[in-house]
Amino acid sequence: MEIQQSGFVINYNLTNFFIFKLKGIISKSINIRTLIYF
Repeated sequence: MEIQQSGFVINYNLTNFFIFKLKGIISKSINIRTLIYF
């Protein structure tokens, strides 16, 4: 039970980190697009 719970916490942290990175990449690409267009 404890092993499954810790594994779930690790997966949760990894998904949060991945989403954070993905948001950063998306915001950077949007900034680059606005710089190109304007």
